[in-house]
Amino acid sequence: MVISASTLLQSNLPTGPTGPTGATGPASTITGPTGPTGATGFGVTGPQGPQGATGPTGPTGATGPTGAASTVTGPTGATGLTGATGIAPSNVNVRIDTASAILYPTFVNAQSGNLQISTEPDISFTPASNVLTLGGVTTSSLSTFNGSTAFNAQNTFTGLANLKIYNQTVSNPTIASGNLVIDLNQATVFNVLINSAVSSVTFSNIGGIATDNQGVGFVIITNGNGTPYAVTWPTSVRWPGNTAPTITSTAGKRDVLTFFTTDKGASYNSFISGQNL
Repeated sequence: MVISASTLLQSNLPTGPTGPTGATGPASTITGPTGPTGATGFGVTGPQGPQGATGPTGPTGATGPTGAASTVTGPTGATGLTGATGIAPSNVNVRIDTASAILYPTFVNAQSGNLQISTEPDISFTPASNVLTLGGVTTSSLSTFNGSTAFNAQNTFTGLANLKIYNQTVSNPTIASGNLVIDLNQATVFNVLINSAVSSVTFSNIGGIATDNQGVGFVIITNGNGTPYAVTWPTSVRWPGNTAPTITSTAGKRDVLTFFTTDKGASYNSFISGQNL
């Protein structure tokens, strides 16, 4: 082996100081390989957070189209109860002895399905005399009323009516705050104590008892109490000479005044039947 003088010289000399670092070279454009994925860590899952507030309700959707009409017929309802069996018709020959016969009407009561037939003994008809009796009231072409009979409805009698005795209902109205009410549906005779001034007189319910072509009459009896009071009559009241009478004020004395209307209360014909009686 041959060793050169320069090599031998270098091997025996001490090492000199390190020279300055050279300039950094340009960045590499080649990506290095990806390192391996690290191991998964071991942590404890945290608690669940509070529930958030409910959001506002959304707008109502549009109404859907109407469905097609049903073609299926609903079930039939239950059959109702069978009514009572009627009376079978038959041919009946009836002969009435009009010389002595009295006929009574027949009434039929079919409530609750029970057929009941009855007569009313207070109603009868006698063909021989052409008389119809209604609960003690006898009517015919020549009407005769026997016994005590009260008529509470509006009755119309045609032909001739002979009244042997009849009574009229008396009412005793009072003066209230200057107003005197004569209720023609309560009576035909009115007995009034004049114990204060009368600023108005009212004839009430005339329409309930008077119709076209009918007249209605009534009487007012005034009684004095010792003090004179004025009585103001409605303009519909007509007095003789167009002058209303001065009412007697002497205690224990009375005036009788008669009123009659033929136009359902539009006007009253008024008369002084007696004063200071």
